[in-house]
Amino acid sequence: MAPTVVFPDIHASLNFEGEYFTFPAIVNGKSVKVRMTPEALQRRFGAKSSARQDLEYAITRAMPGIHALARSMIESSHVSPAGEVVIDGKDVMNVTFGDTLRRSSYDELLALQATQRLEEAIGPPAPRVSATWDLDEDERGRAAITLELADATESAKARFEPSELARDSNRTRLRFIRLWGDVLQEKSHRLLQKLLAS
Repeated sequence: MAPTVVFPDIHASLNFEGEYFTFPAIVNGKSVKVRMTPEALQRRFGAKSSARQDLEYAITRAMPGIHALARSMIESSHVSPAGEVVIDGKDVMNVTFGDTLRRSSYDELLALQATQRLEEAIGPPAPRVSATWDLDEDERGRAAITLELADATESAKARFEPSELARDSNRTRLRFIRLWGDVLQEKSHRLLQKLLAS
């Protein structure tokens, strides 16, 4: 059975300890401290740098996603005997938000929120995957949010209407799974070619 996880009011507990951003969680009635490195905030939540103001800006925009990631790690038994969960850069997907997307705070927020669903769709390999979100136009000149997924050797790209990302729909999740499948298919194809050539 999954533990009961509650996050107290973040504005009352926004805190930095050394290099870590920390916040409390209550897990089955017991206090747990969540610690997140600047690298994790930069890789996953779009902090532009490790400067305090950039980290705080990313945190205030991405708190629901930060809570979701912490909940996932708590539910996966990543709580130390000392009652801490540490989230560093190796635990999270590398996410980049293009300059064009960053100029539209609404579309950037949609991409930020969709990244949690994307990570869930990809599953355990997510920390080894890079996702690049940006803003473009479709063939009719309407705004479209692009997503490029890449692993070490292959990549695939898709275009989403902002309204599609605004909805938490099965169709969007399936498109994320299909896009990741495209990356894996290219990887398999390349490996097969290599085997046949040897």
